[in-house]
Amino acid sequence: MVFGLALQLVAERTESAAVRDGVSGIRNISEAGAEAMFAIVWGVLEYGVVGVFALMATVFGRRC
Repeated sequence: MVFGLALQLVAERTESAAVRDGVSGIRNISEAGAEAMFAIVWGVLEYGVVGVFALMATVFGRRC
């Protein structure tokens, strides 16, 4: 969070277009990384239900 805030302050206060482009590039990379993590978490949550069902089925299968 602190790094993101610092980047925002640098982008607002600088007069150099190269620095603003660099900050924009870092922001784009971090957004892409966040989207990738969301996709991974979504996949785990989607198929986690099947895994829990399989674990419960094996427990109930042993007891009956």
